[in-house]
Amino acid sequence: YQRRVRGKFCIEKNKSTQERMDKKNNEEDPTTSPLYDDNSFKTTEFTLKGKEDDSKVYQIKLDYLENLSLFDALGIFTGADVTGTMLWPASRELAQYIVENNEFFKNKNILEVGAGSGLPGLTASFFCENIVLTDTSLRVLDLLARNIDYNKFNPEIKAKIYHRQLTWQNGCDDILSEFPNKFDIILASDVLYSCISALPLFEIVDKLLTLNGQLIMVYGSRGLAIDHAIETASKQKGFKMNKVLLQEDFKADDWSDVTFRIIFERE
Repeated sequence: YQRRVRGKFCIEKNKSTQERMDKKNNEEDPTTSPLYDDNSFKTTEFTLKGKEDDSKVYQIKLDYLENLSLFDALGIFTGADVTGTMLWPASRELAQYIVENNEFFKNKNILEVGAGSGLPGLTASFFCENIVLTDTSLRVLDLLARNIDYNKFNPEIKAKIYHRQLTWQNGCDDILSEFPNKFDIILASDVLYSCISALPLFEIVDKLLTLNGQLIMVYGSRGLAIDHAIETASKQKGFKMNKVLLQEDFKADDWSDVTFRIIFERE
C-alpha cells in the first residue's frame, strides 16, 4: 500500500516509479527513522535449557525492544512498522520448544517467517543445517543482521545463517531461486494479526515447504474470526493442523486470550 494525502499526491504523481521506490527505501532506512534509536534497544543474553534430563544449555545474545508504544504499534498501518523489533512471548515459547525437541531440527533446512529479533531461528541454528530468517521491514532486517553478528562466532552454532526480505503478498520467487531445495521446517511465532494475512501466509508456506515438511507456529488467539481464517486458509492450501493449547497462564500478549502451538502438515 502507499500512503497518500491529497496535496502530497499532487506533488508526487509526476515522479518516476524509481524515484518513488527510492523514497520508500529511504523512509525504511533504519538509521534515519525517528522511531529507530539504539538507546531504546535492550541487549540480553538468553540461556535456554532443554528437558530436565538434558543438562546442555544454549546461549543467544539479542538486541530487541522491551516495550512498544501505541505510536510504534500503529506503525504497522503507516509503513513505519517496528513491531518486529520487540521480543514477543510467543518467540520465547517457540525457542523453548525447539530446544526441548532439538533432535527433530537436526540437519534440517529451516526458514522463519516474520522473524523479528530472530530468537526462534537463532535457537534452531544450534541444530539445523541452514536457517533463513525473513521479515518484510528493513528496520527489522537491520536488527536481524545485528543479532546474527552477535552470535555468528558462537562455536556451538552449526547452521549457515541467512537473513532475507520476504513480503508474503509479493510472493517468494527470490527465496526459491536462492534456495531451490525448499525447507523442511518453517517457523512462525505470532505472525498473524488480521484475517487478510492468513491466505498470503499459507500461499508462501505451500510454495516454500517440502512435501513432507512442517509449519510450526505459536499463535496467540485474537478472536474467532482470525482463528477461522487460519483454519480456512490452511485447508484451502491442503494443510491439516494439530493444535495444542499451551498452559493457561501463558499469554502471547495483552490482546490474546489463549495461545496455541500449531503444527501444519500437508494432507
